[in-house]
Amino acid sequence: MENNANVCLFKGKNFVFDPRRTDPMVGRPPHTKDNCDAWIAGKCRLCSVPHDDYDNGYAPCENREGRCCRCRVLVLVCNDCRTKVRSWGEDTNSGSANPNSNSEVVKPDLFCGGVECIDEGNKIEATILVE
Repeated sequence: MENNANVCLFKGKNFVFDPRRTDPMVGRPPHTKDNCDAWIAGKCRLCSVPHDDYDNGYAPCENREGRCCRCRVLVLVCNDCRTKVRSWGEDTNSGSANPNSNSEVVKPDLFCGGVECIDEGNKIEATILVE
């Protein structure tokens, strides 16, 4: 019988609810080009490439993570896609200006469900306010 006491069955990062955002990975082999993607358990919500960094290389205190524009939940978005969408808390005119036009490019909003917010407790109800 083979001894599996030293075999780690954990894959990916352990999410924690404090400023660290993730705990160090347990049992991860040395980082090499050949095995890097094999240990990434997540994928970009928009393009599905392997990705596991909610903060895209920034410190959590820098508030550069991708968040749904309606419910503010963290959304796993790769670095390439993150530059193409507007996250919660960002200015609506955060797109880059087109040099051939007088108008700014408006980035599409980021949502937790891809094209819309899927938080059922966060539905927008049409109401009439009477003053």
